[in-house]
Amino acid sequence: MGSYSTSSSSKLLFRQLFEKESSTYTYLLADSSHPDKPALLIDPVDKTVDRDLSLIHELGLKLVYAINTHVHADHVTGTGLIKSKVSDVKSVISKASSAKADLYVEQGDKIRFGDLFLEVRATPGHTLGCITYVTGDASDQPQPRLAFTGDALLIRGCGRTDFQIFTLPEDTLIYPAHDYKGFSVSTVGEELQYNPRLTKDEETFKNIMASKYSFIWFGSIPRVTLCDPELIRDAFNKFNDFRKPNINPIAKLLATGLNMTSDVISRTAFRSSYEEGKRIFELQKEQATLTMKSFMNAYIPGWRFLPTPTHRRMKEVNRDIKSSLKDIINKRYQAMKAGEATQNDLLGILLESNHREIQEHGNNKDVGMTIDDIIEECKLFYFAGQETTLVLLVWTIVLLSRYPDWQERAREEVFQLFRNQKPNFDGISHLKILTMIFYEVLRLYPPVTSLGRVIPNSMKIGNITLPAGVQVTLPIGLVHHDREIWGDDAKEFNPERFSEGISKATNDGKVSFFPFGWGPRICIGQNFAMVEAKMALALILQKFSFELSPTYTHAPSVVVTLQPKHGAHLILRKLKI
Repeated sequence: MGSYSTSSSSKLLFRQLFEKESSTYTYLLADSSHPDKPALLIDPVDKTVDRDLSLIHELGLKLVYAINTHVHADHVTGTGLIKSKVSDVKSVISKASSAKADLYVEQGDKIRFGDLFLEVRATPGHTLGCITYVTGDASDQPQPRLAFTGDALLIRGCGRTDFQIFTLPEDTLIYPAHDYKGFSVSTVGEELQYNPRLTKDEETFKNIMASKYSFIWFGSIPRVTLCDPELIRDAFNKFNDFRKPNINPIAKLLATGLNMTSDVISRTAFRSSYEEGKRIFELQKEQATLTMKSFMNAYIPGWRFLPTPTHRRMKEVNRDIKSSLKDIINKRYQAMKAGEATQNDLLGILLESNHREIQEHGNNKDVGMTIDDIIEECKLFYFAGQETTLVLLVWTIVLLSRYPDWQERAREEVFQLFRNQKPNFDGISHLKILTMIFYEVLRLYPPVTSLGRVIPNSMKIGNITLPAGVQVTLPIGLVHHDREIWGDDAKEFNPERFSEGISKATNDGKVSFFPFGWGPRICIGQNFAMVEAKMALALILQKFSFELSPTYTHAPSVVVTLQPKHGAHLILRKLKI
């Protein structure tokens, strides 16, 4: 916990508070000389709310404001939790953020607490509504000044450097929202001298920012990540500001962009970011390619046991994946043994449930899941959790490019429901046209084209008796394209067939639509995937119109999931709203 003290800041009580898991700083400021000792928190974190409120109580302060530099889940959830615990505290955020708050601020506004105040500086870039709070520029205010930059400027790094910050005096102290290298404070002068983004010439800086943030050049499978709706919005903003010099205006929507799905599954399954799970994603993608390559070879009994280059690499990749996941799991186990609270993610729930089951059976190690069992589940989390939603989005954008009337209908629905506001969880459940479109895309291009099931007991299907142990293949693609089931237009894109729901979309009314499987073994993540896809597509439709590039070649190809073999080349046009 840091503090701040100079001869001219005796009024200001200041604490720098740290949440180690996400490397996030929260800042407590108060006017200690005022009778009421009014205080505010900048960028509170949900996990440390109780600690921070306890400190405020110990210091005899009255919390007046919980303010955020920008809208990101790692901060605004903390503010919401504080409001549920402290009835008269007011939430503060930028008016441009479109987030819910008690008080909206914009460039030039002042937030007063006692005889002290913070000035608001608009510093968009990291997010549309990102702002920097700076202590007042007056003789009775703390000197040197303090600037709370959020993610716009980090110490020796940046989300996106905002040059308004550098109009402040060079002795102004910089306090960011995060630090991953052990720094706690810097100055404007230090950053001007040592920040790698600022010590380059103009052209080099532009190229760094273009390569880091532009998402308009893509190939066959995405690699760059966006984690949540606000990050997608960020990418659109940065796309407008930074363009690679002389880049071809034809954007290819698949190779290094729009991999929102990877980051979402990282956070919901493991409470980590895409960067932390990046190695696992890369290894699993390579393993999928190697596996399909092996399947395509002529079958020779015993061939898979030979140490060919492909087989050796597959073993190496599998070993690396297991090692990376084992490290994540062991860290969680150690935290559980140390008495730390279980994190509310899939891995945390899985480990807690398994640990409880073992304890209930007298710590019998033969009960519950082994570490290898848990690793296999994690591998499935990583692969299935991001790949299926990703290819669903890709094929949806391709088809809406080919059928602009449906693209426009979808856009009208999004604007009618949300206007220019950020789509929210409650609203997307009312997107009927988007739902129809996604169902039709899943029918024509299901992420997985077939499912295999092993029969545990002998059974009869129709007039065929199948013995136990037989593997049955369910050809999703063939069933979804069957004219007897779907009609003469079975191979055509017609979302209207789902206007009355799935049950009335077919001629026979039977189970003929199963992109996520069916029955007790249906994919438990199907609702999660649909919510994620709707949120992403709604944001895209609000910002862009799109059409297929003349270079696009339609060639669906199975690499575990069904993908455009040569990528999905698009022409994006920013909407004039």
